[in-house]
Amino acid sequence: MKKLFISFIFLISTVFLQAQSLAEITAQKDFALRTPQYQQQEEPIEEENEISPSKQETLLEVNKLPDIKLNEDVLRKSVLFYENNPALKEAFDLYRQGKTEQTLSLLEENATDEALANMALIYLQQGSYQQALKYIDKAIEIKNEEEEPVYQLIKIWIYAAQNNYTQAEKEYQKLLFLTADFEYIYSAKLALATSAFFAKKYKEIPSLLENIYSSDPYAISHAAYLIGRVLFDKKSYKSAQTLLSQALIHDNNNYPALIYYGLTQEKLKEFIPAWQSFANILILDSQDKFALDKTKKLSKYLKNRPSAYLFYTKLDDLYSKEPSSIESSIVRLGLFSNKEGDPENIKEFMFTAGQDFVVEDEKLGTILSGKALNPKTITFNPETTSVDINNKWGHKEFSTKRPFAIKMQNNGATFLIKEPITDNIFATNLGDKELKGTLLVVPNQNGMQLINFTTIEDILPSALTHLSKGQKNSEVLEALAIVLRTQIINALIQSQNAIFDLADNTKEFYYGGINMQTGKNLEAVNKTKDQILVEKETASPAEVQVYQSCSYLTANGVKNTEEKIDYTFSPLNLFKYMISNPPKDLISAPQDPTQWARVKWIYMLPLKDMQTRLNFAFKEFLPTKMDDYGRIEEILFKTAKKEVNLPFTQANQILSLGTLRSDFFFYIPVNKGKEYLFLGTDTGSGKGLCVDGLVNFVKQGKTYKETLKYYYPDFEVSNIWQSEKSPS
Repeated sequence: MKKLFISFIFLISTVFLQAQSLAEITAQKDFALRTPQYQQQEEPIEEENEISPSKQETLLEVNKLPDIKLNEDVLRKSVLFYENNPALKEAFDLYRQGKTEQTLSLLEENATDEALANMALIYLQQGSYQQALKYIDKAIEIKNEEEEPVYQLIKIWIYAAQNNYTQAEKEYQKLLFLTADFEYIYSAKLALATSAFFAKKYKEIPSLLENIYSSDPYAISHAAYLIGRVLFDKKSYKSAQTLLSQALIHDNNNYPALIYYGLTQEKLKEFIPAWQSFANILILDSQDKFALDKTKKLSKYLKNRPSAYLFYTKLDDLYSKEPSSIESSIVRLGLFSNKEGDPENIKEFMFTAGQDFVVEDEKLGTILSGKALNPKTITFNPETTSVDINNKWGHKEFSTKRPFAIKMQNNGATFLIKEPITDNIFATNLGDKELKGTLLVVPNQNGMQLINFTTIEDILPSALTHLSKGQKNSEVLEALAIVLRTQIINALIQSQNAIFDLADNTKEFYYGGINMQTGKNLEAVNKTKDQILVEKETASPAEVQVYQSCSYLTANGVKNTEEKIDYTFSPLNLFKYMISNPPKDLISAPQDPTQWARVKWIYMLPLKDMQTRLNFAFKEFLPTKMDDYGRIEEILFKTAKKEVNLPFTQANQILSLGTLRSDFFFYIPVNKGKEYLFLGTDTGSGKGLCVDGLVNFVKQGKTYKETLKYYYPDFEVSNIWQSEKSPS
């Protein structure tokens, strides 16, 4: 019987949130462990500005999620334009290279309203609020009677970022005379709500946040999080929990909401669920001191070993009863890998085979034979640094320091790995796995690494389950099968001199065992057997990427809409793009208008936590390398005396524990620079196949081959590249 332990509110697919890779950052294991600002006193301090009973009642009414039926003509109609003065191109090219001072100098020389507005945004991102205000006022003065709503909106944000709610609200009233467009008004309301939140203007907060929560699908998660924060501060923990759960339902990358969700569980004495919430933070960053302290404190309430409370697959029996296999190239799969893609050192695991098997030592040959369904425990002995194979009664049958292979006597038979144990339970998904092929056990000084020799076609159906996220349409699954197979072939090519080809638990690829496959996925894999994408001229496998959702500009130049978006980069255009409505014909638009977080997202993150993770009290950060659209490739963290420049994947870990959904965003330092608000769009790097776009293409009647041609116009479907590897 198969059992699945799953979080009821915050399901993290496999081991961690969909986010940028954490692979590079954990090389810096010595980053600081100072306590984040989330650390609360046992009881929150009461504010002098209490919420009146009537206002508190208004806040509580929003606990009921409204049936949001928003006007799609309003929500999906872009009214912003992205003209750029050609004379400013040199300045913006310098800005994309991180040369901010030269950029500001050139813009000031130009002195047009457009140049000055760009200067205001650059100063705003630096936290130089007075300079920002100075230049936006100049831009507004130049425009005079040709009033530009976006300039007024920028002015609102400048005041809001300083917690000057009164002045921000006055500027908002002026904006209402300039425009009624949704994107301007709701960005301004978000600015006011942010300002009111940090200024503790409790009289204004309910109406502002309720309005955003019930009317703006792009900001539902963020608004629910802020309401939950207010309720938490006022000790309305049950109501806070409701709103924080809504924040996570609408955007499961909103990790600050998870922090406070765990805190409300703790306050409500839901100790085991609270432990699980903080454990999810450790899955994102196993060195997070706040989460470590919380899980340690709450562990006394656990009645079993901690790993039993993580949301991993538990198997009592084998999924596959009859041996079967699809002939194809061998893949060496590193099992129980961490986020860097390296297999973790396993201390112990249980092994059960569906058919008879043999154990072969690399020097001695066959050393043991085993019967079907006769379990064995394989244990690392730290005293001798050897691996012991024990029978079901605990008697040692063999001990070795050399690698050994466990081989099924019948091709296609499966075996089960249960209850693997590691030193760090948060480093990898420790769920049970049913596998096909051969298991290679490699002892070392710290444990044993496990490598599964299997075939491409045998692992594809399960890997497709994770990638397809519940999709059942055959055209969708067949397209994804081809792309996924192409990814695996590229991994084989690139790993010729490595001990394994592919890790089972990274952002790009996840394999939970054949127990995770479905009949629909198996059918899609069989229908596309041996098919991959190859370059038309060279016939070499395409370097493909897959990401969940597109915006209307993608990094590889494929536009996700037929509407013409005349976008060229500038800080001003980037800001406008991030507040703009998606166009009506956005192919990857979600079917549910309350689920826009994959297309447009908002997160608010504390500067102090960023400094903690980098072990460096930087005062500001700025992009030092951007692509033509403004997607961020590198970020510089700096003070007057020290600078640290990081690739975006590493910088994302510093900024957000890796939870910023993509590298395409605009950020604003709010709360007088103590927090950063991120306004972003799409997921991943914007390159390759967009799953949401694929799904909607198929709904329009396109075949999987037509869709692949759209996303990969320079490639075609062809036969598989062949390679054979053996564990012997």
